[in-house]
Amino acid sequence: MAGHRFSGHPGAWCFDCGAEDKREICCADHDVAFYCIEGHWLPDGCDHEPAVCHEHINLDCPEPGSNRHNPYARKEKL
Repeated sequence: MAGHRFSGHPGAWCFDCGAEDKREICCADHDVAFYCIEGHWLPDGCDHEPAVCHEHINLDCPEPGSNRHNPYARKEKL
C-alpha cells in the first residue's frame, strides 16, 4: 500500500500524484470539523473511533516517490 505524501492543510495535494486530500473535501461537504490524534482523523468531539466516510476515500498513490507535483523538490541537472 502506497500512501500519499500530502502538503500542508488546508488545500493539501499529494507531492507525488497531485491528488487532493479527500479528508479535506469530506470536511467541507459534510460540514464536520476533524482533528488528528496519532494518525487517525476524528470528528470534532469524538475520541474513540476514526472517522469513516464512504464517499471520500484516499486511494493508494499511483506514483509513490515521484515528486512530480512537489514544488520544493530539487530538479536534477542533466
